[in-house]
Amino acid sequence: MLAQVLKSLRQQLHTTRKRLIALLLIGSLPIIALAYAIYGLGIPSGDLTRDPNVLAELPAYTGIASQLGLFLWAASLAIVFLTSFELERRSGNMGRRAFLLASAALTLLLLVDDAFLLHEEMLPGLGVPERATYLGYLSVVGLYLMVFIRSILQSEYLILLLSLGFFGLSVGIDVFVFGTSLVFFLEDSTKLLGICCWFYYHWRVCRSFLNRSTAGENKPAAHS
Repeated sequence: MLAQVLKSLRQQLHTTRKRLIALLLIGSLPIIALAYAIYGLGIPSGDLTRDPNVLAELPAYTGIASQLGLFLWAASLAIVFLTSFELERRSGNMGRRAFLLASAALTLLLLVDDAFLLHEEMLPGLGVPERATYLGYLSVVGLYLMVFIRSILQSEYLILLLSLGFFGLSVGIDVFVFGTSLVFFLEDSTKLLGICCWFYYHWRVCRSFLNRSTAGENKPAAHS
């Protein structure tokens, strides 16, 4: 048994050596960046590595709605990204794959914005007004809809419209309504509903694309 395991490990090391080296190199990049920030810029290591709630001595449930949203963003990104590569492996429809890759890029943008508070803290700190960031995102979403309108109209786009509608409500509340406890609740609730719809829409799209691709693979070849 031990001999078989060792033999298997040697085989895996031989066949995956280059991929493992690439993986470790890529994984080292954020560690190098952290090391530079800590030892080069003098930022306390705990500020970069520890949980914010622990540092601020806040309850564990602080920001739970935001965390749920990040999970759904990440799940959406994983689904569309992996489905696009599966379609490539199957030599699937390039238009569908382009739609999925664009969806992945847009989802990644929204995930990064949500995770690092781009429009709320980072960009305003660099002199970019929050409304200008919202306008930029609106332009990106509009371009996405225009370029892939045919693919969208062939999907269950009502779910996508619901998602965008909830996002619009959340942004409208954020921009035009002064902050109170109820306002914050409504802003974050509509945003979370929008992310839920975003995830479900892309899950349905990916499932549909894979089913169509499978049906095409299983179709009997035409006889000449």
